[in-house]
Amino acid sequence: MIKNILLINILNLTKKLSFYVDNSLLNSKLLNSLKTKYNIKNNFIQSNKIEQAKNFFRKSKELYIYITEEQKYGTDSYSRYEKEILNRVKNSNIDFITIGERAKTFADQNELNVIKYFENSSIKNLSTILTKMIKNFICWK
Repeated sequence: MIKNILLINILNLTKKLSFYVDNSLLNSKLLNSLKTKYNIKNNFIQSNKIEQAKNFFRKSKELYIYITEEQKYGTDSYSRYEKEILNRVKNSNIDFITIGERAKTFADQNELNVIKYFENSSIKNLSTILTKMIKNFICWK
């Protein structure tokens, strides 16, 4: 139950983050249009700074948060996700935050780039910690 709530929170935060990134790119395009149309000379609206901002958001680095929990029954519900992760890792530069022992073991066995590991999802303020980590990831990606 907690895992599903965390996943929903992560999805909602991802949607918000995507909105703000799209909004910032739109604003930079609008500023560039104003500069071109009215021949504005201002350090804030220099095209090289806008290009740097665009390149900052275009880098193809991704962050995955892989959450696993101890399975009480004999089902293997994570193997299909792990196959999909391995397929995506082949084509992308992906960093991982792993939550749970199985996620850590999977990342270690496949030599994935883990930037942070949490033992389980019942850590106090985990959603706040993850939010801060995602913001930091975006700043230094």
